[in-house]
Amino acid sequence: MEDNKMDNKAALSNESAKRKLILKEWQENPVGRVLLEGIEDDTMRTNLAVLLENQRQELLRESTALGDIKGWQNVALPIVRRFFPEQIANKLVGVQPLTLPSGLVFYLDFKYNTSRGTFNSSESVYGNPKGASLADSGAYATGGLYDLKNAYSKYIAAETGSTCITGTTATWKDVSFDPALEGVTVKYVDVKVADISTANKRGDFDFSPNGVKQIKAIITGASGTAEALRLHTKYFVSGSNAYLRFFVASSDTFASGSHVELEIPCKATTAYSNGVNLTDPWQSSFSPIENPEPVIPEIDLDITSRTIVSEPRKLKAKWTPEVAQDLSAYHNIDGEVMVTKILSEYVSYEIDREIIGDLLFVRNVDSTSSYTSHAADFYWSRKVGEYLNMGTGDTLTGTSWFGTRSEWYQTLMETINAVSNMIFKKTLRGTANWIVTSTEVATILESTALLRCDVDPSSTYRKRIGIEKFGTLAGKYEVYVDPYFPSNKLLIGYNGPDFFDTGYVYAPYVPLIMTPTIFAPEDFTPRKGIMTRYARTFIRPDFYGTVTIKQL
Repeated sequence: MEDNKMDNKAALSNESAKRKLILKEWQENPVGRVLLEGIEDDTMRTNLAVLLENQRQELLRESTALGDIKGWQNVALPIVRRFFPEQIANKLVGVQPLTLPSGLVFYLDFKYNTSRGTFNSSESVYGNPKGASLADSGAYATGGLYDLKNAYSKYIAAETGSTCITGTTATWKDVSFDPALEGVTVKYVDVKVADISTANKRGDFDFSPNGVKQIKAIITGASGTAEALRLHTKYFVSGSNAYLRFFVASSDTFASGSHVELEIPCKATTAYSNGVNLTDPWQSSFSPIENPEPVIPEIDLDITSRTIVSEPRKLKAKWTPEVAQDLSAYHNIDGEVMVTKILSEYVSYEIDREIIGDLLFVRNVDSTSSYTSHAADFYWSRKVGEYLNMGTGDTLTGTSWFGTRSEWYQTLMETINAVSNMIFKKTLRGTANWIVTSTEVATILESTALLRCDVDPSSTYRKRIGIEKFGTLAGKYEVYVDPYFPSNKLLIGYNGPDFFDTGYVYAPYVPLIMTPTIFAPEDFTPRKGIMTRYARTFIRPDFYGTVTIKQL
């Protein structure tokens, strides 16, 4: 499953047009209007229409190949309507139904076209890495606009200040206790503003604390690669001199060099060495300009696709003629229809379980990616007063607790929120909006008074087995309880309103393929088989995280 970059925009446009046409046809069909009734979400309605069309095509093929299956035709489409909207995949992950046995899953990204200041060409505007590479490593939370970088669209001029600098070991306090730099060797260099302000006679460059945040510093001639950490760059006055302090990450004992190169936002009137001013290249007549100065930086739309292929899942059942006769005689129930519904329900439930397992254990679904972890995997202890290092699960010493057990359970919310916010930091889409957990952890959540139960027992299409919606936690997390879920785990994730806003894609093809009833010649026992075809793939593990509970 290689990622493709050719004709992706056209492929995406064609796929969208095909889905809209299918939806229109089913909305104009009397049977389709009945089946789509009650589906308020536009995406869900479109997905259901595509699956109904796939099912209709399969029924036409079966009627030609297998003869009269009118009874199955009458029940197949209602079964699809009953179970597809209730699949947990619609609540947790992106759903992109296939119209063919194989198809494309799309990644949407915007990248820099121009190298400018700290921004490099071909890098994602959202951060590193970009596009399909996110499925391999997850987001780095670097690049893009992280660490207050914001000078890509401003006028930039380069200036080299001649000075002799020597790195000095910085303490963690010097970098404001930045958790990303804990345990990292960091140096700093102090440079006199007077040494780098030769070109500032007209006040074109801003060396105030506000301007310093925009500066990229490169130490030339250093003994190794030294990259400035601009987030912690400081401007201070000592005696009669003003200084800029650059923090440097380096593997060398000391970062040293002879020059500091600055790329500084400046005014549009700043002159080049040839005397030409930096002016806006756009003219009122909108006439084209050859080689305008300065060149306005560009951002490119990048669409990458991945090919996915549907796989089958099969199940069969048998029953005795006597059971079918008794059901019909005593309860007026068609045994064959009942078996069909049970098979369909169980296959749907197994798919839900498979998706939950993929998300929880970060399974390598397509065997092409190398991802290994979620956005965050944190820890919490149920034992009252036992504080843990959230990231490692180690017990912290020297702590005490004076509250009640119920109040201690509310500290679980801090860990959940930490995972949620880490998902937001890495995906830039939003904080988590759903939780899947076990019945044991659900008991703890109920004890916090933050969980509001909003189960609708009167739901027409409610499933009888499997994962159930439990309620809303703290007004922002939809909580789903799975009786088969690992007892001490919480799976936390974000699923956005758009099919691009997801880290995992479930792509159903044909919802139900049913065999005719086959009677064994030796005992007349009827048998029936059912099959479904679908594909699935991980897009980004950064959309999900876990909390592991100790002392449960």
